[in-house]
Amino acid sequence: MEYKPVLPYLKNKAAGSAYVFLRKDSRDLFNEDARLVADELLMSDVSMKTHQLDDDSEITVLSLNKSQLNRVIRDLLLIIRCRVEVYEESEDGKTFECISKGDLTNYEDFADIVESSVELGELSSVMCIRLHGKDSSEDNNVSVVLCNLRDMRITVAEFTDTPNFYYLSECIQNTVPRECLIFKSDADVRPEGYKNLLTCFNRSNVPTIESRYSSDEIEKKKTDFISLLFKPSKGFAEPSLSKNILETAAPLFRHLRLLSDFQEKFFLIEYKSVGHLHLDSAAVRALELFSLVQDDDDEPVRGFGTLYDHINKCRSDAGRKLLRQWMRRPLSDLRRINERLDAVEALTESHSPRSVLSDSLLRQVPDISAIERKLLQKKANLFDCYRLYRLVGLLSKFDSVLMDLYDDHSEAKAAAVKALMWDPIQNSIQELNAFARVIEDFVDIEYADKNDTYRIKPEKNDQLAECFEAMERLEKEAKRLENKAITRTGVDSLKIERTADGGFVFRVPLKEEKNVTKHGGFTVSSVTKGSGINFVNADLTTVSEEYVEFSKRYNQIQEEMIAEVLEVAQENITKLQKMNDVLSVIDVLVAFSVVAGNSSNTYVRPQLEEKGTGIFELIQCRHPVIEEKNDIQYIANDVNLHYTQKDGKITGPRFAVVTGANMGGKSTYLRAAGLTVILAQMGCFVPCDSARFSVFVGIHTRVGASDYQCNGVSTFMAEMVDCVAILDAAKSTSLVLVDELGRGTSTYDGFGMAWGVANHILNKIGAFCLFATHYHEISVLKERYPEDVVNLKVDTHVDKKGDITLLYKIVEGLAERSFGIAIAKCVKFPEHIIKDAKRILNYLETNSWENADKFDPLIPIEFSDEKISKVEDIVSKLKALKDIKDPQELRRQILETIPNEL
Repeated sequence: MEYKPVLPYLKNKAAGSAYVFLRKDSRDLFNEDARLVADELLMSDVSMKTHQLDDDSEITVLSLNKSQLNRVIRDLLLIIRCRVEVYEESEDGKTFECISKGDLTNYEDFADIVESSVELGELSSVMCIRLHGKDSSEDNNVSVVLCNLRDMRITVAEFTDTPNFYYLSECIQNTVPRECLIFKSDADVRPEGYKNLLTCFNRSNVPTIESRYSSDEIEKKKTDFISLLFKPSKGFAEPSLSKNILETAAPLFRHLRLLSDFQEKFFLIEYKSVGHLHLDSAAVRALELFSLVQDDDDEPVRGFGTLYDHINKCRSDAGRKLLRQWMRRPLSDLRRINERLDAVEALTESHSPRSVLSDSLLRQVPDISAIERKLLQKKANLFDCYRLYRLVGLLSKFDSVLMDLYDDHSEAKAAAVKALMWDPIQNSIQELNAFARVIEDFVDIEYADKNDTYRIKPEKNDQLAECFEAMERLEKEAKRLENKAITRTGVDSLKIERTADGGFVFRVPLKEEKNVTKHGGFTVSSVTKGSGINFVNADLTTVSEEYVEFSKRYNQIQEEMIAEVLEVAQENITKLQKMNDVLSVIDVLVAFSVVAGNSSNTYVRPQLEEKGTGIFELIQCRHPVIEEKNDIQYIANDVNLHYTQKDGKITGPRFAVVTGANMGGKSTYLRAAGLTVILAQMGCFVPCDSARFSVFVGIHTRVGASDYQCNGVSTFMAEMVDCVAILDAAKSTSLVLVDELGRGTSTYDGFGMAWGVANHILNKIGAFCLFATHYHEISVLKERYPEDVVNLKVDTHVDKKGDITLLYKIVEGLAERSFGIAIAKCVKFPEHIIKDAKRILNYLETNSWENADKFDPLIPIEFSDEKISKVEDIVSKLKALKDIKDPQELRRQILETIPNEL
């Protein structure tokens, strides 16, 4: 295949763009674009080839199939966030033409690909943030305003943050802005705070734009803000907005140019974190909620998918969006968690209602948010009103199914079904019945059902009815003329067809032209290559002209009436939002029940206790995603930690040091525990035989570093940034997961940092902590704090040849070694490297080269009964020397006691 024509385009390509070339027989990306898509999106280089060019240079080509093309374009825009340009090959194959291009802020050319994407809704927000106070002050106050042009929502927040902006990081991962406006002047007032702010956005992979404060008076800013808010005909109350929020919002509105085009289009939302589990972006990445962590050396196999992929059994766009929100913001309110669990348990136990909801009713729910957006932007049409009418009618079926579900259960489960699903559905039915009657009164529903075309009922207006009757008469006349023309010409294939302006023409195949034109009175109006010839006569021309005039009048009158119907629909937007909210809640709860009810593995309802009660017990806990892999027999493990508080002191095993072989499952063990907590506090059943734990207020992690390295941050710096977040924000009611802390620097520095962090978590924070490490010396914490620390290890079996078998079972104890050389041997490392590594390991462990080449450190040492008895005798004699005071005498006695051969 010839690749020379693409070279000029690749030469002039901007670094931040990705080019897709549509060729006659293939869809190709080249060089760095090919490698980017293969490595980051497809995670496979099977379709990537390297070809030699005439000048001996090479070109890398990745060919996509038709099903991959749209997904790759969508992911390049939404996940990689780069510009995309699509080029189509010319007829002669020598040049290409750009047929579509765009990025996240301007994606009109790719609207059909990305519009239905849940990620687009998340990435449609732009944030603006302002810092207050001084660096020397303990109060780190932050004002945040977000504007989502897709959901037409403005979100405001004010809170006091940690010095490293932990709660802002949490807000960012909850709201997923595509960019953020910051103020350079903040750097002059708060240089340290501004520096930490930039680090926070860098960690979250959110680009920043420098802006300046507005010079308008505060009253002008308030007036501008209020002018953007949607005001229903009844019940609008002007919100209370602080000066800081108004100061923060004004530059954002100017940046997005809202004030001229978006009057009364937005809903105001106040962001609050109370009652939710704290998860920052590091925890979301580490636990692989939405994307996989690439730098992970502790798993046997990768590529299982994310938690979202696993539990996303939602049927509607609104449900999928809400599921992502619940995953980003699990609950920490025990009452609300149990209410969700009650509803999920009821759905899990009642197969028939669950099946009807999941497989039938929820599949019929349209994208209500998209219709709301069109109503607000005055871009809606009768089809949208028809869809809303059908949806309101569908609510009665939801009502019937939920009534059956309610009747199937009693007490708490019935109450949860009623509170979360049935009552809100009944409220929506009552609120929207009047709206449905208006639609039914004006829109010709029967005609729409038969013809898939949408119109106002002609009888709703005398002039409209007059035009409609005239048009019907003219259509009949056109049909009569068609029959007359067929009779006159003898051409049975002659048909009446509509023109672009709504008139009539006769059409026949090209081969029948002479059979028509030989009869007088017919005039050819147009010839279409391959499809036929259009012609008219005087009578049809008269009918056509009359019909076009009546059609124009009809459409003009109908447009005025449609505007009235759409105005009624717009007045019901708040009620439509409520309906959308309840249907999305039902969708997610049903999805949870489908996950639990349809799984081939055991899912149980977790038993949650009040915060601070010191319980963390997971029996036979499994990773929900990895266990679904067909070719894996998952080994479940227990987490059993607990503590008590008395007189302000925390005691009990709450800190677990986990050691063991590389690839032995330590990271999976930590992630399984973290995901179990998230699932439970979302209101979902969990993959355990039983689960009982106190409600956590936050999950703090230090796992993986690849995302930071992409932003130019070293592994060790990434570890330190995450550790600062843990030390800043973790509480005694948090769950802390630490994996391989200190690996990014020297052994001594790394161990020192790991020890310091572990000691601080144990003694200062007092949180439950799973601390996986290869620094086996950390296990000494067990000796210092025997009641508070438990040592766990990944069990392994080493045979007489030194071959290792990973058992993936977590048991009490301390791993003898990390088996790094054994793992290298398993993956067929070159033998001479393995041999040299063993030799160096022997030297480091014995501090002598004497036996470095004689012993294999991978083979376990076996002692005879005679030698064991001799060692026990020596130990007994050494204990007897403890009362000797003179150091010289003690040294002499020890040397005499220990034989040379040992």
